[in-house]
Amino acid sequence: MSWFRVPTWCMGMHTEESAPRARAWVYLLGAWNAGDNPSTREVRRVTGFGQGRADALVRDVRAWAVENGA
Repeated sequence: MSWFRVPTWCMGMHTEESAPRARAWVYLLGAWNAGDNPSTREVRRVTGFGQGRADALVRDVRAWAVENGA
């Protein structure tokens, strides 16, 4: 398995509110790095997010990944 990039904020100290978001970012970036392309339904299952939050997650993570060569 190769290394993959994540935003630095994902690796810092987290509150109960921010930890699920950080875990979701790491999960999705790791899945893409491994060659997987999880559906929004799979993202919802893994993260426990609702549809709107999962859609926003995929959109935001994709934009960050493109901008940062991840």
